[in-house]
This record gives sequence, C-alpha cells and structure tokens, in this order.
Amino acid sequence: MTTGGGKYALESWDGRDVYYTRMRSTPGIWRIPTGGGEETQVLLEPGLGWRGLSVSRSGLYYFRRLAERAEDTSSTEGRGAGYAVDFLDLESGQVVRVFEDDDFYPWVDLAVSPDDRWILTVKRPLPVSELMLMENFR
Repeated sequence: MTTGGGKYALESWDGRDVYYTRMRSTPGIWRIPTGGGEETQVLLEPGLGWRGLSVSRSGLYYFRRLAERAEDTSSTEGRGAGYAVDFLDLESGQVVRVFEDDDFYPWVDLAVSPDDRWILTVKRPLPVSELMLMENFR
C-alpha cells in the first residue's frame, strides 16, 4: 500500500484509512486511504516505537519513549528509560499526555475501548509482567 514502507498498521474505525508507523528517515505516524492515494504524515514523532498504536473515533493513542535518563546506565534495548501514552486528537492536531512512567516498558500493544474510557496494556517492570488497566485518564 505504501511507497515508503511502514511498520505497525491499523485500520481506522470507519475503514477509510490505514494508520501506520515509520522509523528511521521519516519517523512518526502516517495515514493512507484504504482505497489508495497519497500517504500523509499525521505526526512527526522520533520517540515512537514500532508498535503500540490504537485508533479510536476521536484520535490515535500511541506509546512514546521518554528521554533516556542520564543516571540510568543499566538500560538495554530502551528498557528503563520509561514510556508514555499520548493521544493525538485528529480534529485539532493537539497531542495530550495520558500516562507517563519512568519504570513503564510496554511489552505488548495497547487497546482502547470504543468509548475512549479504558486503555488496556501490559506494564512490564523487569523481570515480571503485570496487566494494567488505566481509568479516569481524561
């Protein structure tokens, strides 16, 4: 579907578009119509991981890697730097921080309920995994 490639892809709630992530030369979230057409960059996001994107009626939820902590020398493969969940309002283009944790390392994707009230993901402080349900985040 794309000419520039992509990683993690999800169809929009109405089936009109596919949202996907890119890394490297053109990092961020991109969109392409399912019927074909021009690819457009929705959000330039260098801290975006290769997965962790959820599409809702009102916007996109995604994982964003926090900046490396200078005192953290034990991190490997990005673990320990922490992650956040951000929300991109597709109508206004505004990004809002939903959740942030220095010890949060998302091991799996995130899912958002159809009414945007619940986010489901796994919080993985090494070496164990916990299922996390976020509520009252808006």
